[in-house]
Amino acid sequence: MTRRESKPSSESPDKAADNPYLMATMAEDTAFGLSRIGQISVNVHDLDRAAAWYRDRLGMKHLFTVPKMAFFGCGDIRLMLALPEKPEFDHPSSIIYFKVDEIHRAHEVLDVVPRTGPL
Repeated sequence: MTRRESKPSSESPDKAADNPYLMATMAEDTAFGLSRIGQISVNVHDLDRAAAWYRDRLGMKHLFTVPKMAFFGCGDIRLMLALPEKPEFDHPSSIIYFKVDEIHRAHEVLDVVPRTGPL
């Protein structure tokens, strides 16, 4: 079921024409939406200690470790523990990697969405 079938737009046709995000999602027969997470990245400062905690205390399945990163499986989602590469990447927030079926379509739609985000 598409977004238009499940919920009619409250936007008037004139307002929809002024909103590039609505125009991009309305342009196709199927609406775009993010619905699957593939990976979550968590910054850590002590990779060995963090990996041991997720593995030994939380019982998560350790998949593999490479320099500066350790990966764990949690159902269909992969957890990546990573040492920040640069000071500007050292923040207390996580990075969420979504799975999409059509990466070019996702880029096209998301490219018109304001980049300010919820923060």
